[in-house]
Amino acid sequence: MTGDTALASDEHPTLQCKTVGNAGLTTSLDGPQLYYSWSVTKDQWYKLTLSPADIYLYLYFFSSGACTASAIGADCQSGGVSGAVTAGAASFGSTVSMSFTPTTAGTYRIAVDSFEAGSFGGFKLRAEEVP
Repeated sequence: MTGDTALASDEHPTLQCKTVGNAGLTTSLDGPQLYYSWSVTKDQWYKLTLSPADIYLYLYFFSSGACTASAIGADCQSGGVSGAVTAGAASFGSTVSMSFTPTTAGTYRIAVDSFEAGSFGGFKLRAEEVP
């Protein structure tokens, strides 16, 4: 799918997320964000790939089906596959990917976040099952 954060808002500017493998809160959702719902199957491998066209973007995955500040905040604090995962950032035509296996089935969230307030741009996002 393709998207663009140009018309998105900064819904949760005060939330910070842990990056996998890092004990500290390392990234903030401080730019315009787009959220996507995704139904997943327990124990199925998945791969997310983000390719920004001309901007620096972060990719997040949330195990909570709710798109509220409190649910995202709880996921962000966990910093693991069972919660929020930052796959890193990509910029200017580069690509960032992450693979994971959900421990429970259900509706999960994917977030694409612009690097900072006032920055926005287009991207391609691919979500796929891995055999």
